[in-house]
Amino acid sequence: TRPLRPMNTEVILHDGTCATVPIFDAKAMILDLLTNPNTMNNNNIAEGYDLLTGKSTGPTNHYGEIHTGDAWDPAVRHYCGDDPWNMPIALVIFADESHFDARGTLKTLPIMFTLSCFNLKARNNVWFWRPMAYIPNLGYGALTSSDTKNIDTKTPATFNCQTEHNCIKAALAPLVEISKQGGIRVMVRGQQVTGKVWIHFIVGDTSGNNRWLGHFNSGSNVERPYRDCKCKM
Repeated sequence: TRPLRPMNTEVILHDGTCATVPIFDAKAMILDLLTNPNTMNNNNIAEGYDLLTGKSTGPTNHYGEIHTGDAWDPAVRHYCGDDPWNMPIALVIFADESHFDARGTLKTLPIMFTLSCFNLKARNNVWFWRPMAYIPNLGYGALTSSDTKNIDTKTPATFNCQTEHNCIKAALAPLVEISKQGGIRVMVRGQQVTGKVWIHFIVGDTSGNNRWLGHFNSGSNVERPYRDCKCKM
């Protein structure tokens, strides 16, 4: 279990200070799912899905599990190519703030993932999800409108957004390393394969999706409150 422990990573913020972000080894977490007989049980794999190749084993005349979506086949071709020993390992990522007190001071942003090969019932089970990182409360101690009458002394929203994305970049760094290494060599069901890892899609609410896109959740004191707005103030 040692590889499953997080590593505290110091991330430089917009003002030059540091935030400690616990980041998990994505490779170790993926292997923990792929080599665990409890998770890789046939009852947990999507129906009509070939685990090693990612191809459908039957007709896909309707939308069902992830591999029946329009984006699946193009993604497999892009990441796995024609090599029969390349196994698609597509990630479904979720992130949302978790609060542990009434005032919101003790909060964190967990980033976690599951594998697209699991069926809907399995993906709804917490045992099929693994953590990637915990982003701390980056706004703790920041000035608010109640702290000062001079709005210029507040931290600009653009800085807060960039600060959070610095932490997200650090959280996703292990996935970048897997890509640079050419994938993950692993034995799956007696077959030696190279797992090709990518983020297939991200789930969450509007506030959470705004975070990933670098958009603001507040419409006040920002230049473009709407994500597709290109108007000049």
